[in-house]
Amino acid sequence: MSFYLVDKKSGRCFKKPSHLSAEAYPTERGAKIACTKLNAKLNKKIYTVMSFEAFREEFPVKMVERTNLMSGKKFMEAEDTPYFCSPASETYWSN
Repeated sequence: MSFYLVDKKSGRCFKKPSHLSAEAYPTERGAKIACTKLNAKLNKKIYTVMSFEAFREEFPVKMVERTNLMSGKKFMEAEDTPYFCSPASETYWSN
């Protein structure tokens, strides 16, 4: 099970500026220690610790309707899908 530091208002996971993705902690204890340090550094209690399962329950991924660029058919896609990974973009279909 993985644990993440989550902004309570926006639902975004904390990630270090040098990392591309959110930092996952293997133990809840490690995540709580990091959360306490981060909140102390910011002088605000912004972040909380959540397991991945709890995060997906509280902040589900919104689905949006898009149009396939090649076939013209409509399909549902996660809102946070990167542009280049979407069949609705030209970069997806180019080599």
